[in-house]
Amino acid sequence: MASQYRFYGVILLLLLEMFFLSIVVDASTILRDNFVGIMLSNAGGVLRWMIVSAGLYALYFTQIKDWTAKRIRDQRSSLKIFFIFLLHLSLFATAVIFTFSLFQVNQRINTAQSLMWIGLILCVTLTWGLLIVDFKRWKSFLSQEKWRVICLTCIALIIVIAGTYFQQFWEVLNVFTLSATKLVLELFYDNLYFDYAGRKLGVPEFWVIIDSACSGIEGIVVAVSTTSIYLFLSRKELRFPQALALIPIACVFSILLNVVRIAALIGIGIEISPRLAVEGFHSVAGWLAAVIVALIIIFIFSSWKWVLRTTPAKDLSPTKQNDHDLAIAILTPFAVFITLTLAGRIFSSEFEYLYPLKMSITALVLLFYWKRYRLQIPTNFRDIFLAAVITAVVWVLFSAHQPEQDRAMAESLSELSGWLAIVWIFWRLIGFWLVVPVFEELLFRGYLMSRISGRPIHNQQRLPLHWAGLLISSVLFALIHQAWIAGFFAGMIFGFLRVRSASLTSCILAHGLANFLISVWAMFSHRWALL
Repeated sequence: MASQYRFYGVILLLLLEMFFLSIVVDASTILRDNFVGIMLSNAGGVLRWMIVSAGLYALYFTQIKDWTAKRIRDQRSSLKIFFIFLLHLSLFATAVIFTFSLFQVNQRINTAQSLMWIGLILCVTLTWGLLIVDFKRWKSFLSQEKWRVICLTCIALIIVIAGTYFQQFWEVLNVFTLSATKLVLELFYDNLYFDYAGRKLGVPEFWVIIDSACSGIEGIVVAVSTTSIYLFLSRKELRFPQALALIPIACVFSILLNVVRIAALIGIGIEISPRLAVEGFHSVAGWLAAVIVALIIIFIFSSWKWVLRTTPAKDLSPTKQNDHDLAIAILTPFAVFITLTLAGRIFSSEFEYLYPLKMSITALVLLFYWKRYRLQIPTNFRDIFLAAVITAVVWVLFSAHQPEQDRAMAESLSELSGWLAIVWIFWRLIGFWLVVPVFEELLFRGYLMSRISGRPIHNQQRLPLHWAGLLISSVLFALIHQAWIAGFFAGMIFGFLRVRSASLTSCILAHGLANFLISVWAMFSHRWALL
């Protein structure tokens, strides 16, 4: 177990060190008047290549069952490993100091200096490898896995080269988006206004400029990010490197949906309202398309036999079948909630008038899957109460006061008629107290903590402490809330409660009670933005 933790720690150490070097090294300023200068001027790209390679190695080899137990088991003494660690840090510090003095503006580097720098980097890499296992085990590993290592290294090189020519690809993608959108609109309109040089497309009454920001790059980044997260969470069910094909598939779907998004924006501006198209649809349609891409990858391509390590869901054992069904039951309500949230902002970006509809639909989806969650009444009510109170206090203290949002929400409520305001407030509180805690805890403390920890999804079994699962789920929990710091601490508190208790219901009740206390404070202090 200690060897496995050291393995993950050393992987993290390598990524941090290479990331630091890639930031401080500005190799492009070196004079390229000789072979050495040309070679070292590309050092930043080499470091980026090493970072991507290390990430792919970690993604692939950690998903192999018992890989760390079989190949990373180490019998060396802790004292010997500690001395190697000190040597590694000393060499890295020396390399950093030498790097600062070497990579200066218009610096001419001779062969001796370059060999010394390369030697230092190789020694740092060598001692890093020795922190994991000794020479003998490295030799055995490379002899067995050499082709996979070569394949992943080549994939990393392709990724880095593609990133180097990112700007050129941006322009090509912009031209494709403009041309493809024009083809789609020609199916519906005969009087198109098209200015290729000015990137203008539409009809004489309503047209838009499709500049580089509309080319779909952001959507591709989101698609690649969400697909990568899915690959990591489902690493035990997927076959690598075949599963990496899902990344370009996600990119293709993102590009095509971006074309549909722009065509729909122009259509809304022509047929319905230019204001709705520009201020509503345009602001959220990109994120809506990204959510659709994620759903396509997770719910459709997850059953693709070519990328699956196991058999399809219908042929799974009862235990794996239950895990698969529970994952779908957990992810679906959250996906519905996010989709409805983005769709609602198309019609109103300032006030969620359709919040009751969104929350009632999400509640119905939860009720549809309710039996699969198998939630039971917990017994540790003291821990639940303490977690709720601490979370509420932390949330109030670390949430920034937003008087403009408080005032805007109060004014929007006052504009509603009496009964509509009552209905809206009722569903806001019901959602805040009951619905949101259920699907958020199912996702973050139920699904994510289990997946990242490499455990089956169980809502009524004790989950051992796994720091990566706790931290990553807390960070993701913080990112979906406006108060990031408060969200992170709340995620940590609920995560520790999940580890301490044998029931996910404890987290749901603590979350709901914390939201109740926060809402009471919000109503008495008129801080409506907290809701």
